[in-house]
Amino acid sequence: MSLPTWESVGRWGLREKWMIPLMQTCYPSAGSTQELDELESSLAAGRDIQVLFCEVPSNPLLRTPDLLRIHALASKFNFIVVCDETLGSFYNVDVLPYVDVVVTSLTKIFSGLCNVMGGSVVVNPHSSQYATIHSTLTRIYEDIYFPLDAITMARNSANFEERVKQCNSNSLSVASLLTSHPAVLNVNHPSLGPSRHVYDRIRRKNGGYGYLLSIVFHQPKDAVAFYDALDLCKGPNVGTEFSLAIPYSLLAHFSEQEWAEINGIDRHMVRISIGIEQEHELLGRIKEALEHTNQTERIRG
Repeated sequence: MSLPTWESVGRWGLREKWMIPLMQTCYPSAGSTQELDELESSLAAGRDIQVLFCEVPSNPLLRTPDLLRIHALASKFNFIVVCDETLGSFYNVDVLPYVDVVVTSLTKIFSGLCNVMGGSVVVNPHSSQYATIHSTLTRIYEDIYFPLDAITMARNSANFEERVKQCNSNSLSVASLLTSHPAVLNVNHPSLGPSRHVYDRIRRKNGGYGYLLSIVFHQPKDAVAFYDALDLCKGPNVGTEFSLAIPYSLLAHFSEQEWAEINGIDRHMVRISIGIEQEHELLGRIKEALEHTNQTERIRG
């Protein structure tokens, strides 16, 4: 996650409002094999948790936790698994068989226009915890969704599948372009890196790899030059039908960049949410911004 959920809850003062005591929850930062090994060892030694929260994939490193193993651990040690699949989207991935609860920000790609907010919670009917979770949610649920927001959300989402397909295709093309450039050290994308095989296990037959990627450059100056020259909208949202870029660490972790860097988030990382622009147009803008990194290198030389 971009920020530990416990820290987010603490900042917004929600600790006592959640339905489950958060001191007995677990937030693996990457869901790596090592983290899951450590979690299993601690559970076997007597650690007691009620909920494990995860993302598929994570933001901004786009890693995918091993849901099959997490599901097995949850069955063995009797805890709830909550998965946020906003960045993967339910068109691309099917996480429900391996978790108890799926949460999605409908504000993102489901809407796509950045003009309405919403979210969804899906409880797995086959979960051993279904009765408890469903009854609790039913008891605290209030229908307070503004009617015009519901109308806007329904209208925006009418072409959801087509937008996801285009974003999937565009993000693959952009990732390929970026990985081949000498100024780029690393591109974080679900199709790349060590957790691709984990993502592929839950990817639907016709699903893709989503709309989000992040870039780390060899030189911080190149990251700055690229971002400044990048002719895309700039802002902190994701999933919009127009591409959107931010200097991720600077916005999300301004007061804690050292902590973020320790956890793998380069302080000069550029995150791009890929939109539905024509592929040639989008690639052209990326190439033009990359040319500025070359100019930076020539000036430096």
